[in-house]
Amino acid sequence: MVCGPHVVIQRNYRYRETANTLEQYVIITEDDCACYNLWNQRYTRETFRAEIEGAGLTCIGFYDDVAGKPYTGKDVTICAAAQKLAPNGN
Repeated sequence: MVCGPHVVIQRNYRYRETANTLEQYVIITEDDCACYNLWNQRYTRETFRAEIEGAGLTCIGFYDDVAGKPYTGKDVTICAAAQKLAPNGN
């Protein structure tokens, strides 16, 4: 936590080819200078499913929030429930 006098320099960048965004914060105090990078990935249901299945999991549902609100595709959040199948497929 930064207390006392400080300067914050913030910038955003969108990587169009990967749908990633970067929020970068440089915080300067009398004693220190630190850079924080917050990476975000934008997904559609289809790209999220491909990412999950590419990791060897099976999608069992999509939701608009972590509380299980039914998926509409209109919310800014997308959540998925996935499971890893046993080697025999069960």
